[in-house]
Amino acid sequence: AAVLKWALTAVSRYTPEAEGSVLAVAWRDGAREALTGAEPGSAAQLLWAKAYLSAAALDPQDIAWVLGGEVQGLEVSVDLTWLAWQSLATQGKATDTELDAVLAADDTAAGKVARLRCWASQPDGAVKAEAWRRAHVVGGETNEHVDALLAGVGALGQGTLRAQFADAYFDGLESVWRDHPIEIAMRLVRGGFPDDGLGAGSDWLAAHPQAPRTLRRLVTEAVHEAEVAATARRD
Repeated sequence: AAVLKWALTAVSRYTPEAEGSVLAVAWRDGAREALTGAEPGSAAQLLWAKAYLSAAALDPQDIAWVLGGEVQGLEVSVDLTWLAWQSLATQGKATDTELDAVLAADDTAAGKVARLRCWASQPDGAVKAEAWRRAHVVGGETNEHVDALLAGVGALGQGTLRAQFADAYFDGLESVWRDHPIEIAMRLVRGGFPDDGLGAGSDWLAAHPQAPRTLRRLVTEAVHEAEVAATARRD
């Protein structure tokens, strides 16, 4: 499971831009082939189903056949159902009515979190702005809801839509750290770091040597990860 998640990260974040779309399709189609070829009912089949649904969000493809029970032996669990709808939402193929129907079938705390992530994953700038605002309201959302909102804002293939938050992220770091409970603040710092935040993050660290130590550590880690990704894309 971990290897498959890292493979998606490699395709989505570590691949040179010129090769990204080609490798995204190759990974998506390879995951689909592995899914359809896996032993029915096996753990490998479930893992490849999840890998395929995630990859389809990066390079859009109809995935209704997975939800429709067309894969022999695959149990379409609640978790798998939500992952499929998250992929569809990221592709802009899920309506509020459809998502509400899924939630009605899983009206649980976890279902509400999944529904929120699906909403925030839509490829719509206004939705992203509202999700970002809600995540940053002091005392407004639970830890799990903040995670869901930020995960939706950070949905695969939507870097252009979330670029609007880069300046606000760095401008608000100190107030986020000061005003929010520590767990929420850590989520906002980690989950909101911009895709192209390497330069701005380095500049922020240089300009804020007296910022709280833990805040500086989180930003430093994010800058390091951005540097690794940038190096991988160059190489």
